[in-house]
Amino acid sequence: MAKTAPFLVQKRAWRKLTLLLGVLLLPLGGCGFNSTKPTHAGAAGGVGGAAIGAGTGALVGSLISSGDVGASALLGTGIGFPAGAALAYTYVKAKNRAELARLDDAIEAGQAEIDAEEAALLELRREVMDQSHAIEPAPSRSTIEPYTGPTLGTPTR
Repeated sequence: MAKTAPFLVQKRAWRKLTLLLGVLLLPLGGCGFNSTKPTHAGAAGGVGGAAIGAGTGALVGSLISSGDVGASALLGTGIGFPAGAALAYTYVKAKNRAELARLDDAIEAGQAEIDAEEAALLELRREVMDQSHAIEPAPSRSTIEPYTGPTLGTPTR
């Protein structure tokens, strides 16, 4: 019974340490998802993956009767870091692509609206030009002397 007590204390200490690491490191893994840069998210995902892998490895190592908890935690960290980094990088990259596609659709819709407005303005201009060329001045209103007001200027100034 004397040998079992230190093993149980050691097992409890590893569980507490794993829980503490999980509580401290897991939120750090999520911080990279606030960034739109896939490399930042990959680094943060790697930290989160390493924390989850270490915790899982330590848990598996403690459940195996002849398992080494430290080696299992290191193995879990080694597997969790690249897996978390790859998942986070891929997630942010896909999220960025979706956002760009949504913005491109909005730009295309806006451009279609602008094109329609420009076509309507061109049609109105054409109608005004056609109507203005159709107007003939009344012969009774014609003058021999041109208007020398401020729009034509005076040569004696």
